[in-house]
Amino acid sequence: MENNVKLILSYDGTNFFGYQEAEAGPTIENQLSIALERIFQTPVKFDGCSRTDRGVHAHGQVVNFFLPKPLPIYSLVRALNSHLPKQIRIIHGEMVETKFHATLSAKAKTYRYTIDNGPVPSPFLRTTAWHIHLPLDLSLMRQACPYLIGKQDFAAFAAEGHHEETVRNVLSITLEKKDHVIIVMIKGESFLYRMVRGIVGTLVYVGLGKFTPEECKKIVESRDRSQAGPSAPAHGLTLYHVDY
Repeated sequence: MENNVKLILSYDGTNFFGYQEAEAGPTIENQLSIALERIFQTPVKFDGCSRTDRGVHAHGQVVNFFLPKPLPIYSLVRALNSHLPKQIRIIHGEMVETKFHATLSAKAKTYRYTIDNGPVPSPFLRTTAWHIHLPLDLSLMRQACPYLIGKQDFAAFAAEGHHEETVRNVLSITLEKKDHVIIVMIKGESFLYRMVRGIVGTLVYVGLGKFTPEECKKIVESRDRSQAGPSAPAHGLTLYHVDY
């Protein structure tokens, strides 16, 4: 090992302009960069595993960098948390092999989407869940999931105007409900820009009876974004875990 550090970040993205550096306002990358420079008295280059959008949260964002000078990992984590805004916390740190790269070494990512399905929006979920007051049929939504799993072309769920290869491999989609809160967990090898939010919006349309579960197969085959459901709001999305 040559002082390669892996950090896991948890953050409330409500007041940030996404993960990546932006001119519009503060970002997670910007805040971490400032904290690292204060500690080491020199700019520190680091890599992050996922570029979360404005308002999106993270439970398990991963970054890595090489230490400019020796520092015990527990001291680094403590120092970073003292310099970072309270909405951003380093929840784990460790030394890893030189070849580890937060982006390139990732094998799969899991995103969590939270839906507040109560008749009145909970004030405690207003920044972390999409409120839908009409009842959602969870059984129908689960029936739709198999059509959205596997290696296939997900162009119908990506943001309009994307210029990437659109074939992706979704490994699993699960839905759980406790009281009025529905949790959608989506795991895949990688995702297109806003693809997870497009899938969630489509599942919600199934739950509302606007699409049948079987229509999801036709939506995938259409490769047409206008055929799918809306993009779910950013604030309900959390980067939950990254597999290496």
